Amino acid sequence: MIYKNLSLEEFTRCYESNRLERLYFPNGKCGMANFHINLRDLYKISVPLKDILGIIAYGPAVRYNQPRKRVEKFVFGNRKKENENPIPIKSADFLMVTKSTSGERRLNPRFCDPCYGYYLDEGGINLISKSIDQIIKEVKDDNLTKTIFHEGVPVFYNPSFYERFIPDLEKKTGIKLETKRRVNWEENQYKQLVGRIG
Repeated sequence: MIYKNLSLEEFTRCYESNRLERLYFPNGKCGMANFHINLRDLYKISVPLKDILGIIAYGPAVRYNQPRKRVEKFVFGNRKKENENPIPIKSADFLMVTKSTSGERRLNPRFCDPCYGYYLDEGGINLISKSIDQIIKEVKDDNLTKTIFHEGVPVFYNPSFYERFIPDLEKKTGIKLETKRRVNWEENQYKQLVGRIG
């Protein structure tokens, strides 16, 4: 089964039924696989969810025009050798839009295991929490928040995120959620939920 959108309520149900697996990002590598995180870890640092309108992924792991490889040139005598290596991604970054709370939460990797996405040697999962009022008040002078709404990709959200918050943000600040990109969700062979940021 393939899902185009996933609400925060469905996010909770999948966690409670042990069906959360991975979220893959378009940039970066984790061993032979694309860079990814464990969705259960994202859930753990997001709770409680009752105050949340939406969670937006942003940063180098998400950025559409981010260079995916760097070329290293070596000279041996008269021979030149070029190696293409993935640009290292240091963290998975998220903005959590809430009704009233704000702050920052960080989950550092528990161990280094590229099979499970914990290969990051710094950064881990960074979750910034900002309230609606805080975003509307600060967004014009906050380059990070403007960048998030320019290129960020909503991962989970409640209906009011698009029905009320986004129109209100545009009306009061002129800032739009510009991206048309989404997360494509599907179930793997074990009925666990896997997401891929398009």
